[in-house]
Amino acid sequence: EETLDPVLDPLLGRHTTKKGRYIRIGDKECRFHLDFRLILHTKLANPHYKPEIQAQTTLLNFTVTRDGLEDQLLAEVVNLERPDLEHLKVIVYTPRCLKTLPVHHISRPVISRVVGGP
Repeated sequence: EETLDPVLDPLLGRHTTKKGRYIRIGDKECRFHLDFRLILHTKLANPHYKPEIQAQTTLLNFTVTRDGLEDQLLAEVVNLERPDLEHLKVIVYTPRCLKTLPVHHISRPVISRVVGGP
């Protein structure tokens, strides 16, 4: 189970003082900007954090698998050599994709914030 330095607790919990304008980091009080985002990166393939940390953060898994890459490569080859089959695949998969549309609307703002978009 992975841990984070306890000095980050006020940031994770957004424990601000003085009407939300300041935050205490260690023994220092710093001005807190409402648009502040903390992004942590790990090289671990499948990190596990305590439930308290998971409740205060959003964990995004950008793991690339061999199967996923093979699927993408196959789709590109089929699209180049047999566009008719690729079109048929789009027709078949579109109804399935529409069922996951609400999840996409929820995850899109989270992902755009992580990559620094609007």
